[in-house]
Amino acid sequence: MTDEEINNLRNLFMTIVPVQFQTLYSGTNNEDFAVQIIQKYGWHSEQAFRALYCQQALGGTAVYGPGIYLTNKLSEAQSYGSNIMEFQFNKSADYLDLSDASISKAVVKTFGGGKQKILAEPKVNALIRVTSDYFVLRTPVLVSVSLRG
Repeated sequence: MTDEEINNLRNLFMTIVPVQFQTLYSGTNNEDFAVQIIQKYGWHSEQAFRALYCQQALGGTAVYGPGIYLTNKLSEAQSYGSNIMEFQFNKSADYLDLSDASISKAVVKTFGGGKQKILAEPKVNALIRVTSDYFVLRTPVLVSVSLRG
């Protein structure tokens, strides 16, 4: 997507993170990865964050595209590993709800290429909700993270 298309996406469809999603979780068995995230390695800029965490292309294990995968259910995060990270979002963080059918249809109508076009785009700097329980983090802005428990 062009920068103009991304700006249009932000202006037309992004909102702020709803209260019920201001805390999300991710689990991993890879302790080094968890430490890297907790220490916010590469979180000093959007470009550095994208370079480290938004490189995997859509498909394969990246079913929702590039980024850090989160869930609103602690039990779901625990199923991915014992190192549970808790992500806290400032109420002003950018949020795109592609799980909402009306928003998803409007995005497709506006940009073409279906929902997958947005999910494949690593430059969409936001928290993206992809299903009722799953999210993709594509920005370090207005996000804090800690190891749970």
